[in-house]
Amino acid sequence: MRNLLFYLLTTLLYTEGVAQKPFNLENEISEIVALSLRLDKPDSLKVDTLRQIAKASGNKRLLAYNDFVQKQWQWRFGNHSAEEKDRLEAEIDHVADKSPYLDLRGHAFFWKGIFLFGNKEYAKSLPLIYQSKKLLEEAHYERFPHVLEYYKGFFNVHYYFEDYQTAAFYCEQALKEPETDKHSHYNHYNNLGMCYLRMKEYDKAEPAFLASIEACRQQKNESFEVLVRSNIGNLQRARGNYKAALPYYYEDIRINEKKIPESAAFGKIDLAYCLIKLDSLEQAKRLLAPLNFEMPHYTQPGYNVRRFEALSLYYSKVGDFKLANLYKDSLLMYRDSVKVRRDYKKLVVFESSLQAEKYMSQRKILENERFWLNIIIITLVLVFVALGYWFFQKRKHERILEHQKQLLAEEKRQRTEILLEQANQQLTQYVANIKKKNDLIERISQELEASASAHKLSEAEKARYIESMQKTTLLTEADWSEFKHLFEQVFPSFFILLEKNYPELNPAEIRLLALEKLTMPDKDRGAMLAISTESVKKSRYRLRKKYPELLGEVFN
Repeated sequence: MRNLLFYLLTTLLYTEGVAQKPFNLENEISEIVALSLRLDKPDSLKVDTLRQIAKASGNKRLLAYNDFVQKQWQWRFGNHSAEEKDRLEAEIDHVADKSPYLDLRGHAFFWKGIFLFGNKEYAKSLPLIYQSKKLLEEAHYERFPHVLEYYKGFFNVHYYFEDYQTAAFYCEQALKEPETDKHSHYNHYNNLGMCYLRMKEYDKAEPAFLASIEACRQQKNESFEVLVRSNIGNLQRARGNYKAALPYYYEDIRINEKKIPESAAFGKIDLAYCLIKLDSLEQAKRLLAPLNFEMPHYTQPGYNVRRFEALSLYYSKVGDFKLANLYKDSLLMYRDSVKVRRDYKKLVVFESSLQAEKYMSQRKILENERFWLNIIIITLVLVFVALGYWFFQKRKHERILEHQKQLLAEEKRQRTEILLEQANQQLTQYVANIKKKNDLIERISQELEASASAHKLSEAEKARYIESMQKTTLLTEADWSEFKHLFEQVFPSFFILLEKNYPELNPAEIRLLALEKLTMPDKDRGAMLAISTESVKKSRYRLRKKYPELLGEVFN
C-alpha cells in the first residue's frame, strides 16, 4: 500500500513538473528515448504519464514513440505467458522494420541491440546496433536533443571490443553537445582519456583527464574526481613514473574504500605494483592480501590480470621463484584465455557485420541493383567509347581542314608574290617608258629651240608647236589612272593613308608625292608633270613647310 502511494505521489509530481514546461515535441521524444534506454519495472507510472501527454498532443510521431515504450515495458516486466511475450517481441521488431518514422526505427534497433549487448548476446546484438547506426545517420541523429544517448551506446560497444579509435571519436562528438542531467562532460572527458591511455597516446590522455577533473569540480562530484585522478595514476604508471603515481592510488583507496570498494580494490593492486617497483615490499605485501568481498563480474578479467602480475613481481623480488613462476604461469594462462576471448570477439564482430549486411537488404534487391549497375556501367562505357571515337574523328577532320587551309594560304601567298612581282615589273617598265618619252620630249624641245634661233617663226606656228608640246608632256587622266593602278599594286595603302591623314591635299600635290616615293631625278619628275625642275623643288619646299612630317612619312 505504501509503495502504491509512493508511486502515485511520484507520478503526480512528475506530471505537475511536465505540465509546467511548455510543450516541445523533440524534448518530449527525448524524454521517451531516455526512459526507454533506462526502463525499469517501477517506471510504469512514468510510461502512463508520457502516454497521457502524447494523447493530449495528438502528434502521431510522439504517439508512435510512446506506443513503442509501452510494448517495451510490457515485454520486459509484464506478467505474460511465453506466447504473449513472443507476440510483444514480434510487435517491437515490427516497429524497427516497418515504422514510417526513420528515427523511431533507428531507436528501436538501437534499444534492442543494446539490450542484447548487455546480456552478452553479441552475435544477435551487433547486427541490430549496426543497422541502428545506419538508420540514425540517415535520420541525421546528430540534430536530436538526445543524441548523447546514442553516442554513449556506440562508445560502450566500440570500447568493449577494443576499437579505441572509434570509441574516442564518439567521446569527441559527445563533448561538442551541451551537458544534460543524464550526461556530464566529466564522464566523456574521462572516457576519452581512457581511450588515449589504451592506445598509448599518453600526451593526449593527460589533458583529457585534467579536463574531466575540472568538470567534476564544477559539478562538485568528489567521488568521480577521485576515480579520474586514479586514472592519472594509471597514466603515470604506464609511463614508468611509479613514485608519481602513488598519491593518486592512496587517495582512491582512502575515499572509495567504502563508497566504491571495487575501485579501491584496483587502487590497492596498482599501488602494490608501484611499491614493488620501488622496493617497498612490506607495504606492498599488505595490499596484496585477498579481498573480503567478491569483485563484480564487469571488473574481470582486468582485476585478476593485474593482481597476478603484481604477485609474480612481488615473489620475484623476495626470491621465492617457485611462487613467482606459479603466478607467472597463471598470468600467462589468464592472458591467453583473454586473448582467445578477444579473438573470439573480433570473429563475432566480423560475422555480425556480414549478418547486418544481409539484414539491411535482401539478396534479390542486391542482385537487382547489381544488374542495373552493370547496365549503367556498360552504357557509360559505350557512351565514352562513342564520344572518344567522335572526338577522334573530329580532330582528324580538323587536322585535314587545317592542312587544306595551310595549302590554300601558301598558294595565295605565292600568287600574291607573283602578282606583286608582275606589277612591280610593269611599273618599272612604265617608268622606263616615261623616261624614254621624256628624253624624246627634251630632244624635240632642244631641236625647237635651235630651230627658233636659226629661223624666226610666225606667231601661229609658235602657238601650234606649244600646243603640241603640252599635249605631249602633260600626263592625261588615262595615263594617271594607269600609273595610279600600277602604283597601288606596289604601295597598296599609300593613297588611302594620304586621304585619311591629309584630306586637304590637292591632286597636283598627291601626284608629286607619288613621284617622290619613286627613286628618280627631279628633272624626270618635272618632265612627267610638265613642270620645270625648279618648280618641282619649290613645290616640295612648300609641302615641307606646310607639312613638316609629310615627306618623312612618304619615304618610310
